[in-house]
Amino acid sequence: MSSSTIKSKANKPPGTSTDWRRYLAWYLSTLLIACALVAGFNAIIDPEARLLIVDKPGFNQAKIALQTNSRKGKATALRQCGYNTIALGTSRAETAIAVDHPALKDGRTYNAALRGGTIYEMRRLAEYATRHGNLKQLVLGLDFESFNAQIPFAEDFAESPLAETVSVASLARYLVSVRTLRLSLVTVAWNIKGKAILCSDSGEHKRTYELEAARKTFDFILRRYAIGNYSDYILGEQGIQNLATLLNELAHADVKVYAYISPVHVTHLELMAEMNLSKDYENWKRKLVALFAEVNRDLPEQQQMALWDFSGYSEISTEKVPGPEQQKFMRWYDDSSHFNRSVGGLILDRMLGTQPGESVTRETFGVMLTPDNIDLQIEADQRNSKLYRLYNPDEILRLQNMLSALE
Repeated sequence: MSSSTIKSKANKPPGTSTDWRRYLAWYLSTLLIACALVAGFNAIIDPEARLLIVDKPGFNQAKIALQTNSRKGKATALRQCGYNTIALGTSRAETAIAVDHPALKDGRTYNAALRGGTIYEMRRLAEYATRHGNLKQLVLGLDFESFNAQIPFAEDFAESPLAETVSVASLARYLVSVRTLRLSLVTVAWNIKGKAILCSDSGEHKRTYELEAARKTFDFILRRYAIGNYSDYILGEQGIQNLATLLNELAHADVKVYAYISPVHVTHLELMAEMNLSKDYENWKRKLVALFAEVNRDLPEQQQMALWDFSGYSEISTEKVPGPEQQKFMRWYDDSSHFNRSVGGLILDRMLGTQPGESVTRETFGVMLTPDNIDLQIEADQRNSKLYRLYNPDEILRLQNMLSALE
């Protein structure tokens, strides 16, 4: 080695590129090890039940860090708890179908309804329940909104065990996330302390806020539907096909199905009329009737699937909405879209043949739809709509003014 080379190295100041490369390599190695440790810990604890590598009581079995009304939470409950009766639907069913209703007393019941749920998501959830549990009976709420071809499934669905494909990027974010690490630590702490009780949640919606006066709440929900789901509604064939798949799979699994069309308030029905959706709504009902008839064609009598319609103009759906100056709540409704548990109980009584606890004439609330009566029922609804509009011009004007203001 030449003297000039030796002199050059001897005179090389500290903090040169060689030192920085060494520090960078050390930093990256440390970061990689830390990420691997976090990912390994999160994978074992698995607070959102995505991987299920370890499932140990008193350690991580109760996924208490999950929101129980999420797609992830409800899938976990169905896998862990072995329910034999579940309720499916949207937030309407989640709010109104009580698992402790006398009509369901013979089964271990869970409310698996999904807020804003599409029929595809419901299909996947029912498939998951039959695969991981002992499902014998299903109460299925069917809502016009769930069949809107414009509405994608929720982001939470893609991160749940219900998704048909798993995003590698999403899984990586889950495992290396600081948020997941916090959830993992909470999950372990609560399991060890015994604060998390497995299968203690009913799945029903638990309101954490006080309802506003009825009229204010009605106006808010009607406006939200006008600018949201109803503004770009398309009744696609994919929704009907997903329901067909769901019903056929349930029939194959020998699951008894009680299906119903939800009883939205009459103001909600008239909003659809004002937005020119009545024909789509009627067409949707006809498609449902045809589908149920097709499925039942190959089923024995004891396994036949009934389709009930509670959406007509009844004593319940035409309940008068208090004026804006009246700080009152309603007997049957929380808002124009959501009926309450009393109505949910009447629906269960009617479908399952039990005696209703409320003083409502059974014959005026709910009808079983068939190919023989669907046209008659639609004609009856059209007549009742005309009568309602004739005798309640203020309500119709209120809807029209709201829609005009939104243009």
